[in-house]
Order: sequence, then structure tokens, then C-alpha cells
Amino acid sequence: MTHDWSHLCPFRCPFLALSATIGNPEQVTSWLQSVKALQQQQDAQLGSQGPSSSYEVRLIQHSERYADLRYHTFNQSSSKTSPSSSDPAPPALPDQAAAQAVFNKIHPCAVLTAHQVQHSGFPSEVSLEPCDCLELFSSMRQVHQAAKQLPDHSLEACSTAKGASVMDSFKSTAMAVPDAMLSPPSQIATLAAKAKPGFERQAWLAAGDKSLQDLSPDVQFPGGKQISRSDVRVWEAQLKAELVSWASQHGAAGLHALDQVLQQLKDVSGWQSASADSSRSGNASDFYSMLKSLDQQGMLPMLTFSFDRRKCESLAGNTI
Repeated sequence: MTHDWSHLCPFRCPFLALSATIGNPEQVTSWLQSVKALQQQQDAQLGSQGPSSSYEVRLIQHSERYADLRYHTFNQSSSKTSPSSSDPAPPALPDQAAAQAVFNKIHPCAVLTAHQVQHSGFPSEVSLEPCDCLELFSSMRQVHQAAKQLPDHSLEACSTAKGASVMDSFKSTAMAVPDAMLSPPSQIATLAAKAKPGFERQAWLAAGDKSLQDLSPDVQFPGGKQISRSDVRVWEAQLKAELVSWASQHGAAGLHALDQVLQQLKDVSGWQSASADSSRSGNASDFYSMLKSLDQQGMLPMLTFSFDRRKCESLAGNTI
């Protein structure tokens, strides 16, 4: 295969290969380097070998985007069933369907789950633009403030069951527990299990007060300071790290709070991970309606990606 691909690089001159979507750049670099090595070997046999540097292939990667990605979902309202009947509504004409189509902006974090963040963190491809960071922080603060207004039933139950002395002993780790309170051991273990969620919640609330204050835009970007892209990237990383710490360091209370934040972003975005119309993905009529809607909004031309080559060819053929 290397020999066959060597015919793609017949010229003995520098070349530049650009790609924004390639998933295995190291492998491709190694592949191209083997092609250049073969060329060097052929040139040496012909006595026309150039400088060794002319056969080197270097990989240069840039992880920073200079234009933020903004995610949207395309909702084809004409594909819904009629509200007054269980039978599907008559299909709309292409122009009518385009007029009924809606593009909804979604927050990048809306596609994540709390357990995914807890176990794997944030995927590297989930990047936030400044407005996404602000929306994420606002949601974190709202969830935290709402939690502070809720009563702590687990601590109240522990106090009622055994008295304030047991409650106080749990609150102070430095306080020695009298021997009389350790009998029977199973009862103390049960009380501790009941109290644990409450203590986790109190610890998360206390930590959140400090961290959310530090993450406030007023603190991150004091008045008069010019905000750069790198400043926002630092803020983004701190917000993500804080959410990961909620799930990994504050038990069920932090994980529940993280889930509420993500759910709030889903609700605002109208995101559904598995819609009833998911089987219509790639439908030629829907694709044409999307193109028509984009054209009406002056958003063409566009690039369309699909991992299914046959689907790409089918959509292109049907559209033309």
C-alpha cells in the first residue's frame, strides 16, 4: 500500500496537508513519512538525493479554535402527528416544511450525563464559547442557591432518633463518643448511614459557597480588564473542574447537584437524547427542508458530514 500511495506524492518538493476533522493524525504522519522514506531511497539509487530535511514530515497540531462552534438541533415540526388524531398528519410540501422548521441552540453540556462526567470527566471535544460558560455558571449558582433553601431531613432524622448528643458527636469529628453510646454497634452504624447524606450535602454547600464566589464573572473578569479568549478558556476549565469535583468529592449530594445542572441545560435547550423521530434522521425530505430553511435565512453554503457514505450519496442525489 505504501508503494501505491507513493504515486500520490510524485513531486520532490515541500507539501502542506491540512485537515480539521482527521481523527488519527499520528498514524497519517507515520504513513506519509514512510512515503517520503521510499522517495529518499529511490532518489539515492538514482543519485539525486536531496538534503535529509527535505524528506522529513512534521506534524503540527492546533487545539485552539479561532471560531467557536455553536450547536443547534433541527426540529421538523411538520413530521409530528396531528394533536387531534392518532393518525400521522399529511406530509407538508417542501416549502411549507421549511417554513415550519426550527433551529434550536443547544448547550454543549446538555448532551452529557452526570455519571459520564463523574467517571470520565468532560470529553475533550466539548468546548464552550463565552455565552455557554456564563449559562453554565448561572445554572450552577441557581442549583446551589436552591439547595440551600431545602431542609436537611437526613440530619433531622438522626437527631430525632437518638437525641441531640449523638447529632453533635457526628458533627464534631474531634469529639470523643462515650462508650455508652456505642451499644449496640448496629444502631450507631444505622444512625451514621442516615446522617452521611446530610453531612455530604453540608460539605458540598460549604465548598460551593467559596468556589462559586471565586468562579463569579465579577471575580474572574474584574472591571476595566479586557477579556481575551485565553481568559475565557481558563474560566471554562475551572467551571468544568468544579463540576467534576461535585460528583467525585461530595458523594450523592454533589452528583445529584451535577445532574440538576445538566438537566437544567437540557430543559433550556429542549434537548432530548432519544426522540421519537430519531429514525427519520437522514430522511431526504427532512434534509431538503433543512436546506430550504437555511437558504431562507441566508445561511448557505454549508458543509454536511455523515459517517455513512451511502447516505451522503443518497441525500445528495435526492436533493439534486
